[in-house]
Amino acid sequence: MAIKHNFVNQNEKKNTALKALKLVPSKGLVGLGSGTTIDTLAGIINKTNKAEFVCVSKNARKILQKRGLFVVEKGRPDSVFDGADSFVKKAGKLIAIKGAGAFGFTKEKELDYSAKKLIIIAGESKLKNKSHIVFVEVKKPFLNTTIKLLRKVGLNVKKVPKTNALLKGKINSFLKITPKTGTNFAELERFLDGINGVVGNGIFSNKKFDLIIGKNTPPSQSKTRLQIALDFDNEKQALDTARQVKDYADIIEIGTPLVKALNEKQIIEKLSKFKRKLFVDLKTMDAGYFESSPAIRYGGEYVSVLGVASDETVKGVLQNGVDKVVVDLIGCKDVVLRIKQLKKIGAVNFEVHAAIDDQKKGKTPLEEVAKASKIKGINIWTAGGIGLSSLDAVMEYKPAVIVVGGAVTHSKDQRNAAKHIKERILELS
Repeated sequence: MAIKHNFVNQNEKKNTALKALKLVPSKGLVGLGSGTTIDTLAGIINKTNKAEFVCVSKNARKILQKRGLFVVEKGRPDSVFDGADSFVKKAGKLIAIKGAGAFGFTKEKELDYSAKKLIIIAGESKLKNKSHIVFVEVKKPFLNTTIKLLRKVGLNVKKVPKTNALLKGKINSFLKITPKTGTNFAELERFLDGINGVVGNGIFSNKKFDLIIGKNTPPSQSKTRLQIALDFDNEKQALDTARQVKDYADIIEIGTPLVKALNEKQIIEKLSKFKRKLFVDLKTMDAGYFESSPAIRYGGEYVSVLGVASDETVKGVLQNGVDKVVVDLIGCKDVVLRIKQLKKIGAVNFEVHAAIDDQKKGKTPLEEVAKASKIKGINIWTAGGIGLSSLDAVMEYKPAVIVVGGAVTHSKDQRNAAKHIKERILELS
């Protein structure tokens, strides 16, 4: 049972962190509290993020620094992300309660209360948690008098043993209060704050916060795959690039310029030695089966047909096997309508594609990907100017395949560029 519980926690933490990631600013000063969900969030913040981070947790600080992000020691953040262990409702208002954790709730409260905006992130199980244990930090000279006072007002209070490994290096002592049913936690926080010698407590009732809740849903079994497009017109460039990216590409695309410039059979055979699935970007417009079948016969795994082609042409290409055909929706005026039409005749793979010429005018595939992703029973490929900086926005829609071209092929270090993009896809999957 313990193993199952850990899986539940991991699912919740990852889902919560992915939801919170959308709200992490890319500039300014950002605060991070503590806890494993916060550490999970720190581990997926984009390495291109230009914000400065101030952290309570040593773990989060190390994770951010390892990712090359800029960490500062102090400051008043514009926004803070923090976790919570349980919640209670009072007069329609949620109050967050921090558990023991690493007994850093006093520093967390200082950071959280100083921020312009506080965002609490937690898994859905925390909303159901009815164990509202409150921890209190007390200066050692005031420990016994504080215990007597708390017991005098009827609170169930115990010392946290000095042998607790999490207390290593702590100057102050800690108490554990088990509140009674019906406890007014806002009043309890005020009462604790007014006791001489009490440094802090785990009740967070005096700061309005936004709440992000992650569900306990298992991760998708089908991970987003990376396709690297070889849009060259000469063989040497294509083979050199394939050699550089083969360790990170799930699919290597033989781009349309390459297919047109070279012998189709020859380039498929030469790229087959890299042991990656090959996408032959034919962009078939007519003579569906006749034009596309040789590419499959020579060793291609996928071929493309244009969505603007006639239904009869698409049907012809689908004779190669529906799983081997990707309908490229480049130039389609109504992407959603065309997907629905072609789905009826058996197509399942659709590429939402912003054309290179349209990219010069600022067009991206994102808006159409958002619409297409709502259609069930299909696989979405997405292409068109995608790189590391735009990857997060695309991954929000969990496409089956992300196609990257120039962000890798125009890079001075193609291998490293492919590596960073593949790592980011895995982090967000």
